[in-house]
Amino acid sequence: MVGPKGLLYDEEVAVKRVANCSHQGLQELKNELILVIKLQCCLDALIYHHLSYFFTTLA
Repeated sequence: MVGPKGLLYDEEVAVKRVANCSHQGLQELKNELILVIKLQCCLDALIYHHLSYFFTTLA
């Protein structure tokens, strides 16, 4: 199932909805945001590592 989407600065983004019956609410949202930020950081580092390796092998 694909979640709801919206536009932010003309780019498509995922939209997080908090259910009225959610007991975790804000804390759950904070935890998910922290996880996404950590994953993005790891992905950036991995891309940088592979690009660095690729360009050093071209020389």
